[in-house]
Amino acid sequence: GETLLKHGITRRMSQYLRKQEKNNLYFNAEKTFYIPNTENKFTVDAEINSISQKVNNYRHNRYEYFKSGQPTDWHNEYHKSKSNFISTNLSTSYHHEFGKFLNFDIGYNFRHQKIDSDSPLYLLERLDGWGNAEMYPLGTLPDKGEMESAIDAINSSWKRSQYISHNLNAKLSYHKETRKSDKETFTKDFS
Repeated sequence: GETLLKHGITRRMSQYLRKQEKNNLYFNAEKTFYIPNTENKFTVDAEINSISQKVNNYRHNRYEYFKSGQPTDWHNEYHKSKSNFISTNLSTSYHHEFGKFLNFDIGYNFRHQKIDSDSPLYLLERLDGWGNAEMYPLGTLPDKGEMESAIDAINSSWKRSQYISHNLNAKLSYHKETRKSDKETFTKDFS
């Protein structure tokens, strides 16, 4: 204490508790259908990816002001973070062969991504009786009604975003091999 006072340093002591929960879901399926007696085919692909996460951070901060001589101060924080990410990707394509040399491919892709993220910060010392960390164990919270008046809106964040895309593509290709000898093969491709 005396050394800190001599150099005018303020001391902070903290207790910290973190609780985290995370869930992942992933699904992918692909199926190809062949048209009988041909090389023509139809392909469908579906992919879904979902990630949800919840994090609760509890912190008791004890501030000691040696230089100014003001009383010990408590800053008790609760920071919760909740995020959800969902991605859907659907693709379909069709391949058609016209004889030996000419091929036609057409495909469609749909993609959708959605992100929801809430990250509010609560300064519990704003509430009566919560300005002293010794009164409540770390991880204890007031009721919801009281907590709304303790929110730190400037340092909190809420985010909603969404992305949707449609993509259609087509390709016409010509492929021919001409053998000039047993060792040489010439290939021509046009798309």
